[in-house]
Amino acid sequence: MRKFAYLSLLTLLALTTCQKAGDEPKEVPMAPTELTLAQESGNQIKLTWKDNANNETGFKIERAADREEVYQLIGTVGANTTTYTDNNAPSGTRYEYRVYAYNATGKSVEYSINGIEMCPVVVTDRIDNISFSYQTQTNSASVFAAIVCQGVSPFTSMGIVWSTSPNPTVSLSTKTSINLFGPNGFWFNMTNLSLNSTYYIRAYASNSLGTTYGNEKVFKTQIIGKTVAGGNGRGGNSSQLSWPSGVARDKDGNIFVADFENHRVQKWAPGATSGTTVAGGNAKGSAANQLDTPTGVCLDAAGNIYVADHGNHRVQKWAPGATSGTTVAGGNTAVQLNFPTDVFIDGTGNMYVTDLGSYGVRKWAPDANSAKQVAGGSGVGSSGFQLNTPLDLIVDLNGNIYIADAGNSRIQKWVQ
Repeated sequence: MRKFAYLSLLTLLALTTCQKAGDEPKEVPMAPTELTLAQESGNQIKLTWKDNANNETGFKIERAADREEVYQLIGTVGANTTTYTDNNAPSGTRYEYRVYAYNATGKSVEYSINGIEMCPVVVTDRIDNISFSYQTQTNSASVFAAIVCQGVSPFTSMGIVWSTSPNPTVSLSTKTSINLFGPNGFWFNMTNLSLNSTYYIRAYASNSLGTTYGNEKVFKTQIIGKTVAGGNGRGGNSSQLSWPSGVARDKDGNIFVADFENHRVQKWAPGATSGTTVAGGNAKGSAANQLDTPTGVCLDAAGNIYVADHGNHRVQKWAPGATSGTTVAGGNTAVQLNFPTDVFIDGTGNMYVTDLGSYGVRKWAPDANSAKQVAGGSGVGSSGFQLNTPLDLIVDLNGNIYIADAGNSRIQKWVQ
């Protein structure tokens, strides 16, 4: 009896095991074939293929863009389904698709593969003939484009679109439509472009399926100088200057000009059409509220204005809003100046002055009443230790002095 029960159990287990194995596919499915691709809209592709298997769980769809070697899985459909629609395939790109069948055992050994160019396709070929008109003060450029693929739907428009911001679109007014073009391209001459500007340019083409854009081209137009003070003829009114000889700028963008022949320093706010007098301007003279042919100007961190008062052989300091200045170098101080041409205040308050008559540069420590010779001062000459007509200077963060050595036609660097 026990033997019979044991054999019955073995038989039942065997039948159960055979039954489970029969529920699973024993082979991978055959690959689909005859994959076809059709562009349905500007960013939609419909895939259709032939099902060659009867044991698949379903099909998986992979895609690679612009001939990339790495395919990405984008969708799955069930068994016996032979279509799939890719709704995220923007125009202007070539796509490669492959479809394979799969089941619990594995996936088909082969794929069904095909590719499609999402038309229309246009490329922004190049920017040529960038030029500047001195008569109109404007720039122009020629833009060339090439047609790569038109597709089954005729073009409704094509042309160039541009902007001073990236990725311009046909919704902008800065575009042109091109009707006449050769077998594979067109061009357009852009005119009246603004000066000192960066332009972003793309070719475009449209048909019933949508609009595609070419690769973006970027170029900068001619950079020319812009008048920020004066420029209204030589004169002495608030909108004019007469032989400006020095300039400085504060942290707020205000410009300070040593107005040589008007014996004053003029302050011009950003975008202003006229200046205001902040030093001198009371005729030529040596009084505290006067200047005589100022040639250099500089500001310190507190906004005090320092003026190389050339004709008075002194440097005048004007506090913000002051109606007169105080002499901080030359004049009646212990060390005299002989036609100072420029002044510079460094970050710690040291004052440097180019002195034309002594062919050197002198340095005053903050609140000092005597100076130290830090460049030149060894007579006129062209040796490394000499200067000839020093006119201008700056000092870098390391204390190095750079001097416009006019008489020697050179810039000299002096290390302190």
